[in-house]
Amino acid sequence: MDQYLTRKRAAVLAHLSNKCRRCGFSDCRALQIDHIDGGGGKELRCTAQWTYLNRVLAESFRFQLLCANCNWIKRSEKSEAKYRNQNIGQKARNIGHAPEQSGIFPEQQTGNAG
Repeated sequence: MDQYLTRKRAAVLAHLSNKCRRCGFSDCRALQIDHIDGGGGKELRCTAQWTYLNRVLAESFRFQLLCANCNWIKRSEKSEAKYRNQNIGQKARNIGHAPEQSGIFPEQQTGNAG
């Protein structure tokens, strides 16, 4: 990341309070800009990074900071990654590598965790 983007990201993080909105985690290396109502991945893929950061500053009511763990938990709770996860699972089953078929997670099959 060049110096301009580094400074711009630092400004965005500061504008969004420099900490995870859910748990308070504050290490900037693991903080992620999250769209409150979802759809961030699609927007980010279609936008240059500097434009995206400027948009976050201009429209901060649409965004929040989450640490990587809280962001994935949110995505799971709101089924934001549902299609992607189903697609990955289907591909694994198609080639015979799904966990339930390969015995990678045998405790899930028998109900004996641990």
